[in-house]
Amino acid sequence: MDKHPLITFSTESSSYAGFLEQLSNEEFWNLATQRARSAPSISVSANESLLCALGQGYCLLSLKLMGEILTPPYYFSLLPMAPTWMPGVSAWRGEIIAVVDMDAYLFSSPPVSPGKHEEGMLLVTHNNDLKLGLFVSSVETIVGTDGEQLIPLQLKQMAGHYPDVRTHVVKGITQVHEKDVLVLDIARMFVDIEQNMRTTTFYE
Repeated sequence: MDKHPLITFSTESSSYAGFLEQLSNEEFWNLATQRARSAPSISVSANESLLCALGQGYCLLSLKLMGEILTPPYYFSLLPMAPTWMPGVSAWRGEIIAVVDMDAYLFSSPPVSPGKHEEGMLLVTHNNDLKLGLFVSSVETIVGTDGEQLIPLQLKQMAGHYPDVRTHVVKGITQVHEKDVLVLDIARMFVDIEQNMRTTTFYE
């Protein structure tokens, strides 16, 4: 595979989906990691996102947020009185970042038990001055989100879906490859996570 496929392929190309399907797992992760770390000379489109699988659903996370995509093993240090969806903190490139179990955070589900985090992926993300490690079950593909059609979350909840989802950080739901996928309000989510960490850690 070309060492720099991002220079020759664009997500706006009609052949891009076919190009992704032909990649091996190793080639796909090389591509995803390269986009996450892209230098200014390699353009990362604002409408490119990672389709992430969680325990109870899917969500989209913009590639613009990504600092690095990490595969196991991970080493988390537990903190006393941290939120249940925060398995701990981890070291990344000389910094200490909080780790958020996205399934537990979004769906109020039980967090992944210690030792099981080796079965998922850790996405180092940033928004403004806050860096977080977002733990997801897997990353399936890179998708473009131009002109996405949002379904109001309330309609899905009325049908019995997502009863415990953290509604105030979800913009709505879109369809990707015939799957219902949560579209997140990233700015609000980062603020909510930071506020919850501060409140739980220092005042409980």
